[in-house]
Order: sequence, then structure tokens, then C-alpha cells
Amino acid sequence: MQLGEWDFEVLSAEFGEFDLGEMGMDMPEVISPDDYGTEFDLPEGDKEPFQQMTFTLADAQAETIKAAIDCIKKDKPEIETFGNENSNGNALYEIVRQWAELKTL
Repeated sequence: MQLGEWDFEVLSAEFGEFDLGEMGMDMPEVISPDDYGTEFDLPEGDKEPFQQMTFTLADAQAETIKAAIDCIKKDKPEIETFGNENSNGNALYEIVRQWAELKTL
């Protein structure tokens, strides 16, 4: 336990008959491993054919990428989607596809 933190389980046991909320203390709900059940299903088969990627960019980089995505969406409305419904992801793919095509020349 660090300075300034409360052990709410101990407080609950020690002050069980008091309403600590009335004394201005917010009591978080104490969660026990017993609160979790084992009745759930995980998806079967292969994973979804999509991936989510995250990048950290400087403001100038983000603005350039946003402008390129907006431009490709306007200039080339028919982009290969591979079943992906995310228009920004599809536009980014098209930008990289065109770049890769130019690099092989």
C-alpha cells in the first residue's frame, strides 16, 4: 500500500456497521474472483480477417496523413476493400499500394 491509499476491504470489515458514504468516503465495490463465472463462450475457428493498428504521430505528420486519406477518398472512390468497411483503413491501404507500385518501377 502506498501513502494516501485506503485498504477498502479492511475498512469495510472494521467499520461494517457504519455508513462510510455518509462520512464522505466513496467506497468502491469490492470484487472477488468468486464474482466471475465460468459460463462463457469464445469464438471458434480462425480469427477475423481484420487488424486494428495504432500509430503515434506528431501533429504535422497526422495532418499530412489525414490530408492524403481525404484526397484518395475523393480521387479514387472505388478502392479494394477486401471486405473491410473502414474507409480510412481502405484509403490508407490504397495510398501504400500506390506508393509500393511506384517503388518497383
